[in-house]
Amino acid sequence: QGEPVPMPYDLRLRIALEFAKSPTTAECPLIIDFIKTAKYATAIQLATGLAGDAFGADLLLASVKLGDAPARLLQEKAVLDRLKATKVNNLDARVKELTAGIPSAEKRLDDIIKKRALAFPKAKADAVKGKAVFAKNCAACHTLENVGAKVGPQLDGIGVRGLERLLEDTLDPNRNVDAAFRATKFDLLDGKTVIGLMLREEGAVYVVSDPTGKEIRLAKADVDKKTVILQSAMPSNVDSLVPEKDYYDLLRYLLTQKPK
Repeated sequence: QGEPVPMPYDLRLRIALEFAKSPTTAECPLIIDFIKTAKYATAIQLATGLAGDAFGADLLLASVKLGDAPARLLQEKAVLDRLKATKVNNLDARVKELTAGIPSAEKRLDDIIKKRALAFPKAKADAVKGKAVFAKNCAACHTLENVGAKVGPQLDGIGVRGLERLLEDTLDPNRNVDAAFRATKFDLLDGKTVIGLMLREEGAVYVVSDPTGKEIRLAKADVDKKTVILQSAMPSNVDSLVPEKDYYDLLRYLLTQKPK
């Protein structure tokens, strides 16, 4: 018979990401194992899922304390909001202890924005390549030049905002949140939390978009509380989701977009 063939890493990771959407107690340790090895952008997704479950939230905090998960995850707004919604005991004190000595999320983003503002003019960015970057990373939620979905704001003419504002809007989307595109937090009766952009209601169902643009359907009967929050539904970790060279190409493409 021979030894069983191990499941490929990418497939196991996809399974872990599915588990993270609504983890059970048995699945939480598996998710932690992948946080140890996954790239940071994926680790945020996994940690956000864990944070919406009481056992998973405690396991995440314990793992950070042991050094098995990066403490910076506790500064990510999506993760922190989930932890608060899960009502973790002594959360503020625990997060403060575990993130001591790490620059605040706001300072980290400020530093990234300043660094990229200086680097962009020297980057030899290509708008044609940037269009492909947009299609890959942004079109699931945004429309530009008749390409993409109308989930988030439409971006035709966005180049008039200029470099500084585009850096802010893409790297720190919570800084200037349009009221029409604030996220909604759904506290479910089973104790879990879902955060996303409210799209519409279909009878007894709320239809919500997650940060990747994927639609989630929530039965109204399963929702205990629905709250609009001062947070963008856009991911706040574009700096780790999009390679830096690709990001400069994307910026060049966006800056070429002027009102018709």
